[in-house]
Amino acid sequence: MRKQSIKKQKIFPDSDRSDTKTEGNELENLLLHSPMTRAEACHFFGVSARTLSAWMQGRARMPLAALRLARARLGGNLSEAFGKPFDEVRITPTGLHLPGMKYPLTIAELRAAWLYIREAADARAQLALLRIEHRQLKAAADYYRDILKREATPDNFLLHFIQEDAHHGTGNI
Repeated sequence: MRKQSIKKQKIFPDSDRSDTKTEGNELENLLLHSPMTRAEACHFFGVSARTLSAWMQGRARMPLAALRLARARLGGNLSEAFGKPFDEVRITPTGLHLPGMKYPLTIAELRAAWLYIREAADARAQLALLRIEHRQLKAAADYYRDILKREATPDNFLLHFIQEDAHHGTGNI
């Protein structure tokens, strides 16, 4: 009895895949226009020089994850990594290109923005702690004010005097 060949169905078809030669040409073009050397590309993808050559010549199929990573890292196409909302966002040697901005953000500007965001987050955390401390101090002040009101009688002159001083704000005892 001869086995019949069963046609394999793809559960998740690779809509952005083409033949290996086209992928190899794309990778070669990306590497050609990037400052990355072949040795750096091998290290970046975690493959040998032989595997990289096989991908570039179309003798071996490049994994889809590696192809998307190459498009994102070497071509600056962030939509490959993060989806459609990043279609117009590009990373180039000059900086980060965002839609609606005339010039790209440089590394120094991105670093400054990141530090500003971190400082703002730290300030918000400090503000939250100060608000908690303020509530605690206010509760303590209310507690002692109630004690003074209960304890301050004409018989207890010192407490009465402190209470009067607190209302008038003279600071003298």
